[in-house]
Amino acid sequence: MVAPQGLRNMLPKPKIAFRALSLTSTGSAWRVNTTAFSPSAFVPYNHGHLILAQQRLRRPVSPHLAIYRMQINYFTSPVHRITGCLVSGTIYAFGATYLVSPLFGWHVDIASIAAAFGDLPIAAKLSAKFAFAWPFVFHCVNGCGHLIWDTGRRFKTKQIVAQGWTIVGLSLAGAGWLAFMV
Repeated sequence: MVAPQGLRNMLPKPKIAFRALSLTSTGSAWRVNTTAFSPSAFVPYNHGHLILAQQRLRRPVSPHLAIYRMQINYFTSPVHRITGCLVSGTIYAFGATYLVSPLFGWHVDIASIAAAFGDLPIAAKLSAKFAFAWPFVFHCVNGCGHLIWDTGRRFKTKQIVAQGWTIVGLSLAGAGWLAFMV
């Protein structure tokens, strides 16, 4: 591989930097367009840095997110990720606690958890069940919404907003059903 590269460097360099083939208006003959470029003047490092700084000053500033009107998908996208982390983190934390509980003498078996939960007042039970159910239900329902988007459907703004509010409503209703009925 070294020999071909060395031979390529020994070849004379063309003075024409750009060459394009194009058809004439009749389409019967080829015409070659050539443009020659002269070498640029040497610019010291400090001057190049100053030129770059001046160019940066003339660039337009991109708008901040605060100028946009907040819609429902502005909230459902990060909440989807947060609820996924909460649900999976809770499962991992409980699983790890359940595995190491015999080593430390903790009572994290199902009978102990059911007995402790049964001693709570009804409002605390419903609140705890809703607090555990809502992230799970929201993540599942919003995941179904993402699957709909994966098919290439419902990308118009009105459809996205309607789908976002539907996801919020279904997740609240589903979490409420799980909290009150189960």
